[in-house]
Amino acid sequence: MEEELRCSQCTGYYHVPVILVCRHALCLACAGALQKPAAPPARSEDEGSVAPAEDLHETSEVDKLSVLSDADSGVSCSSRPTSLVGAPEGGSSSDPPPPPPVYTIACPQCSVLTPTDEAGAQGLTRFKVLAAVVDKHLERYQVAEPCQLCDAATAPRPAQVFCDQCLVFYCGPCREACHPARGPLAAHWLVSVAEGRALLRARRREREGRCTHHPQEHVSMYCLTCRLPVCVLCLHHGRHHAHDVHALNAVTKTHKVSTDANVLIIQSTEFQPYFVSVNSFNMASGLPGTIACCQPKIGAEYQTVMGICQCHGKFRFENSVC
Repeated sequence: MEEELRCSQCTGYYHVPVILVCRHALCLACAGALQKPAAPPARSEDEGSVAPAEDLHETSEVDKLSVLSDADSGVSCSSRPTSLVGAPEGGSSSDPPPPPPVYTIACPQCSVLTPTDEAGAQGLTRFKVLAAVVDKHLERYQVAEPCQLCDAATAPRPAQVFCDQCLVFYCGPCREACHPARGPLAAHWLVSVAEGRALLRARRREREGRCTHHPQEHVSMYCLTCRLPVCVLCLHHGRHHAHDVHALNAVTKTHKVSTDANVLIIQSTEFQPYFVSVNSFNMASGLPGTIACCQPKIGAEYQTVMGICQCHGKFRFENSVC
């Protein structure tokens, strides 16, 4: 399991892991080091052509009718958002096309490019579940935190203290050389490694829910076009003003309803025989039954259920992100 908790780029334990479009994870610093400017989009032959005057006239008439229809109904809408539940995966045909990427990040494992906006790697989704697992692993097995100032040519020494002002882990020699207890540095707060990890987690939690483009603002809406949470400034002064934007709590409730529907499908009569079979097996063997006896049966039932799901195409299994 330890290999699964290490970044494929730096080979160290994941530090602020982020998710790429290929569902692989990287450290935030590693993702930032791998980001490159995106290639300019290829221009099609039809681009730049002017529509005939008749088409423009028809479009203008349609717009006028649309305005009149809104006025007659008593509700005036500047945009017609798509249904949160009924919209297809790629969005409806009336949605504006997603903006071209500013940066791309190539996955070191599968070479798939992850497009990002001007925020770059900072705008990627944080893999909070993986970060929590890594923290628990480090605490349980008392894994030493490496010094962040040791010479890169040699293996870093285990850190002994953490500076809350510098946000750096120091070993003994590096602390004496780079962080002496005199002058302005004497007022810095040095704590143990375990306390330093807890302070870093607390700081990361404080930054959660903040907009990547406007750190002083909390995200309150969700852009379905870009599939990103945005703040008020992004909506009114950013590039999301013409996108399909909805309240964040409404999108969250919609996805919760969709998840509950999938759970009901799993509990339907089509899959019931397999759950009954597993439950009857567990009841017959009893809780004290050995794991070696239970694993083959449960593994076989799991593969059968997965096969039914894939054949019917009712599910799309993805890594969960909290």
